[in-house]
Amino acid sequence: MKLTLTALLICILSFSTHASAMNDGQETNGGDPFVAEFLLVLDSTLDRLPWTLPLENGASIHREVLENAKTTVVFSSVEKLVLEGREVAAINQPLAVPPRIVVSRTAWKNLSEKQKTLLVLHELLPIVGIFDEDYKNSIALWQLLQPDSPLSFATMETAIMQCNREQLESVPEQRFKRMITPSQIESLIFRALDYECPAFIGKMKDWNINMDLCVGSISLTNWFLRSDIQSAPAALEILQTLRSQGVPTSKICAHKVNDSCEQVKKTKLPFQSELRTVMGCE
Repeated sequence: MKLTLTALLICILSFSTHASAMNDGQETNGGDPFVAEFLLVLDSTLDRLPWTLPLENGASIHREVLENAKTTVVFSSVEKLVLEGREVAAINQPLAVPPRIVVSRTAWKNLSEKQKTLLVLHELLPIVGIFDEDYKNSIALWQLLQPDSPLSFATMETAIMQCNREQLESVPEQRFKRMITPSQIESLIFRALDYECPAFIGKMKDWNINMDLCVGSISLTNWFLRSDIQSAPAALEILQTLRSQGVPTSKICAHKVNDSCEQVKKTKLPFQSELRTVMGCE
């Protein structure tokens, strides 16, 4: 029978806590199989996490911060860890020089794969100064590893290229804004125009993401009108969405005036009249 999340946390929390000073333990020297497995789980977890990692209270960090912190830590294991009269699975010492993480061999052997993943994150986060009370942050990061969580730049890009409306609609707004950087969002907007994906442009409008952008001296709208548009319905929906958000027909980029109505006149598309109507051109 699967443990509920509450039961899982009770199980893990009965084995783990944040650190106080600890002087014993076996130093990592490459011959400790428990440390080796701990590092294997940690490396695998970090490798699969996206570049931007959401934390509670709207904060976020880059994965690189955790990757760099891992290289500064001395890892070791002991047969059993007891802190304040209670058995714990691991202890972290972020203020030690160098920082230390000590693992209980007895506790580690009894943890499931999910519990081990949560534990390695829970122990590393304090090394970079991130409090992980009740596993709130480590659980948030663990959820990003699940296959139904399209919240990395790469998975969002794939969803846009396939214009998977159902998948795009399932993306939570707050997690998206915490996960994807502003520059990445701009890249995804242009990707959505490349692949003529109105579903993503619609999401950006609903979430009040600014799409009044320039590509060098070319406005976003003119850039799209100059592209090799293949689908009239998709193009019209995209342009209508941009216009409804307030993206202007005329925009100055790098001191150059971009008149989208003039650009429409230059197109050889068979639905030019529909473009003029959507763009509000006389």
